[in-house]
Amino acid sequence: MNTMQKGRKAFNMFFELKDLCYRDDLDAFDKLHDDLFDQTQGIYESIMEAIDEDGDGDGFQMEFQEALELANDIKDYREELIANPLDESLFSREFIWIYG
Repeated sequence: MNTMQKGRKAFNMFFELKDLCYRDDLDAFDKLHDDLFDQTQGIYESIMEAIDEDGDGDGFQMEFQEALELANDIKDYREELIANPLDESLFSREFIWIYG
């Protein structure tokens, strides 16, 4: 997967995760909505900047890789919450946000 594909995949994942907030009874996940919005907006701006600069995202490899890893971590977290809705140890999970 090239750099721009990673950026777009991370954007799509953040967007989908943000849209999953408030669709079920996962209050711990719903609390991530504003942060997920910031991640969606931040990666979008970086993708646009990468396109404006050179189109291949050469200067954004690390950022897009970190964003993709974060999106995958959040997706896994949501799946853990679904599988263990009463596990209070999951309710206070914190993430290191990239944008916002």
